[in-house]
Amino acid sequence: MLWGVTTPWNLLLAAGLGGWLMAAPAVPGSQGTAADSDHLMGALLITVDDYW
Repeated sequence: MLWGVTTPWNLLLAAGLGGWLMAAPAVPGSQGTAADSDHLMGALLITVDDYW
């Protein structure tokens, strides 16, 4: 960790949600196209989260 650099709680939450969507589409019960959408949205969420 760098001195003076902090991570806001909302960015950590968004990254965690994106990782969860990518890793476990079976948890919310997604199948087929919905599971594919979970993978895509999880990746996009992490990408946008890291960009900000």
